[in-house]
Amino acid sequence: MGQIRINQGDDVELVMTFVDSDGDAVAITGGTIKLKISESLSDSNTDADFYDGDVTITDGATGVATANITDADTKAMGVGSYYFQGRYIASDGKIYSSKVDVLIIEPALLDDEA
Repeated sequence: MGQIRINQGDDVELVMTFVDSDGDAVAITGGTIKLKISESLSDSNTDADFYDGDVTITDGATGVATANITDADTKAMGVGSYYFQGRYIASDGKIYSSKVDVLIIEPALLDDEA
């Protein structure tokens, strides 16, 4: 698991790479990409999901997608550790998931007014 550390209220780009069982990049053209950010790996409760927004295909041929999480999102999430994972559902119904990574939101010394 990789870790990304930011201050609460910062913008952050979460980059996900989709690979098959052999570790080869999955072309992510056509289909749907979703992102889940949760406080727990075992949490299946959708109330614990903190992001419901767009995921942009950054490089479809190499399976790379990016979610831009805004300052308002990270401020609302609060200080703490969050797991995130992307899921690509191909047009043929095959499903590929990115690895699970951790987003750590730390307290910010400066606020919006600084």
